[in-house]
Parts: sequence; structure tokens; C-alpha cells
Amino acid sequence: MKNLTVLLILITLLLSAETKLSVEDCRELALKNNHEIKISGNIRTSAEYNQKAAFTRFLPRFDVTGTYQRVGEKFSLNIPEMQNLPVIGELSDGTIGQIGEVPLNQIQSDLDMYEYEFGSENNFLIFGSMEFPIFTGGKILNQYKISKDLTAISEANEKSSVSDVLCNVDEYYWQLISLREKVELCNKYNEMIISHIKDLENFKIEGIITDNELLKAEVLKNEAELKLSKAENGVDLVNMALCRLIGLPLNEKIVTVNELVLDKDNIYDYDELIEIAVKNRSELTILENIAKIAKSKESIVRGTYLPNIVLNANYNLVNPNPYNGFEEEFGTDWMVGITCTMEIFNFNRRGYELQSSKFQKNAAEMKLAQTKEMIKLDVRRSLFNINDSKKRINLTETAMKQANKNLKITNDYFAEGIVKSSEVLDAQTLWQKAYSEKIDAVYEYKLNKSRLKKALGNIKYMQN
Repeated sequence: MKNLTVLLILITLLLSAETKLSVEDCRELALKNNHEIKISGNIRTSAEYNQKAAFTRFLPRFDVTGTYQRVGEKFSLNIPEMQNLPVIGELSDGTIGQIGEVPLNQIQSDLDMYEYEFGSENNFLIFGSMEFPIFTGGKILNQYKISKDLTAISEANEKSSVSDVLCNVDEYYWQLISLREKVELCNKYNEMIISHIKDLENFKIEGIITDNELLKAEVLKNEAELKLSKAENGVDLVNMALCRLIGLPLNEKIVTVNELVLDKDNIYDYDELIEIAVKNRSELTILENIAKIAKSKESIVRGTYLPNIVLNANYNLVNPNPYNGFEEEFGTDWMVGITCTMEIFNFNRRGYELQSSKFQKNAAEMKLAQTKEMIKLDVRRSLFNINDSKKRINLTETAMKQANKNLKITNDYFAEGIVKSSEVLDAQTLWQKAYSEKIDAVYEYKLNKSRLKKALGNIKYMQN
């Protein structure tokens, strides 16, 4: 369903130069297209494969090695030269011993027999081996635990990236709406000043006012045009920033669907929010797993005090065959054995490493406790900011009503000649300021709500 929604949004983008998007649509596009989320996803996938690789250390390892050697000369065996060969038999006393000799030349007249060559100039060896760890002092198990903790850390980092991106999407989306409302406000303010300048020009022709009053109005008109230009530039920049986050072309114009209005008021329970934050914040997940990694490293160092016991099995193919007179053929043999290795003395290197791992574990646990306190403070600050935004909205609404009333009365008095032009300009400026502050107050309220969601670490809630 989510992929279908994103597909429909992309089709809409292709068919229209202007794209109408709600804040939920922008979040969906960000989850689908944002590069930071994709990068953190790839890092998480890499950690998962590293965990699978670590698990294979529990299993036997099989290797095959093949060698070929060409030698310049064969092996040579020199037999000492003898004139006669002894004859062994039963002596007169019943024992076994030499009973005589036989001339060697009667057996073999070829004297080359005293130098015997064997082997081959071409030598082959194919060596297959199997190695299976029987006992390693828990080192393999703890290395696997570390790989699982690293996977959990990468998942928490991915969750943190998603949270950051979604919060930034909310910020840019509501900022885009507020800036467009300010552009509209600046246009209205500019129209007010222009209308007032026309009245002043007519009064000047009639000799009612001086050039100074007209110049004041024109100065404010220039200032209004400058504010309008800044607001329009701000709209373009924020629009480009939002497009970058959600994966659209930077020149794509986003038409916002949501309005900058106050949401339905929620009643927040501080203790409940703290419980949610402690459960969901990715920073705590990361630190908890860092503490687990430190503990596993300590166990690995302790394991170095224990022996490593490994089962070995080999199977060999040799040519020439040493088991059949070095004939030029492959001979086979096998071997099974157990190897035990234990480090005896290393100038207390393991002791130093053990102390180092203990302090690393203590530091990780202290950092975890400190972060929990900081998260509580973060949630509390977010609640204060929301309540402050609500108060500011109420005050700006009151100021808007007062500014509207003041502007109407001042315009009426000016038409009757009771007040000067400068008072009208002041009333218009107060009106523009009151509306601008109302826009800022609602924008800050929206932004603070998004920051509260981020402080809670509840990504699903952020996507609603």
C-alpha cells in the first residue's frame, strides 16, 4: 500500500509542473528517496552480513591446497660397496646368526646397483584439510555477540536517520507554508502603503500635507518591497531544500496542501512520555549495545587465559607415490588429530587488556545513565516549548485583533483629518508585525510538535 502511494505521487509529479503534496506525502517520498536513509540502510545490511559471517566461525573450515614442483635431479641413495653378502641361519647352539657369506658378484655383476635413484622430476601434492574449533574459551561466541550488537547499532542508526529526516521534512514543509503566507502578507502590506501614498499625493496636490510625510510613506514602501523580496527568496530556498530531502528535482515547485493552523490540543502525561522515550530513543539502544560490546570484549580477553582446542583432519594426494616405491602415480593418505594451544607468558599483556576492557565497560554504562537523564531533559524542554508556543499563539491572536481595530480607527481618524499620516503608517506597521508574529508562532508550534515526536523516538507516530 505504501509503495502504491509513492507510485501515485511520482506519476502526479510527471504529469504536472506543480506538485501538490501534503506533509504525509513528503514523508513518504523522503522514506523512499532520501539518500541519508538509503546510506544508513546499506550500512545496516552490511552489518547483517557481517553477523552471518561471524556465525560461520562456529562451523568447520575446509581448505584445499595444491602444489607443483619441477626438480632438476631425482633423489639418489648410495648403498655402501660390499664384496660379500652375509648368510643368516641357525647356529649349532640353536641361535640365529651368520652362518656364512656369498660373493656379491654371484648375485649381481652390475655395480650400478650401489647408487639407486628414485622419485620424479615432476612432483604434485594435493592437500585437503578440515579444522573444527572444539573449545576457544568463549572467544568465538563473544565475537558473534559483538556482531549481533553491531547489527543492532546499525539498525538504531538507521532509525535515527529516519527520525532526523522526517523532522527536517516537517520543518521545511511548515516553513515553506509560513514563508508563503508572509509573501501574501507582504503583498497586502505593500498594497496598503501604496494606497496610502496615493491618498497622500492627492493631499499634497491640495496642499494639505508636506513632502516630508510623503517621503516617509515612500521609505516604508521600499522597506516593504525589500521584505517581500526576502520572503520570496526564502520560499525558493526552502522549496529547494524540501525537494532535496524528498528526492525531487530542485526546481520542482511544491504546492502545499496543509494549512498553518493550530492542531487539536493534546493533554500530555510527562511520565508516560518519558517511558515512551526511554523505550524508543535510538541513542539508548546504541549505548546499550556499546555496553554489551564492552562486556563481550572483556569476556574475550578472559578467554585468552584458556587453551584453544581444535580438531584437525587432513587428506593428501601425492605424486610420485611414496607408498609404492615412488612410482609416477598418485598415492593417498589421511590424518586425524587434535591441537591444543595455550599462551603461557606474555609480560602481563592480557592483564592490561583485561583492565582496559573493564574501564571501557564502566564508561559505556555511565554514558548510558547520563544519556537517560539528558533524554528526560529533552522531553521536558520539548513540552515547555509546545506550551510556550500555545501561549504565544494566544497572545499574537489578541495582538492581531487589537492591530486590526487600531488600523481601522486610525484610517477613519486620518480621513477626518484628526491624525497625521505617520500615525497611519505606524498602525499599518503594527498590523503587519502582528500578523507576521502570528505566522511565526504557529510555525514554531508545528515545529515544536515535530521535535517532541523526535524526542520520543516514536517513528511510527511521526509518520501519522
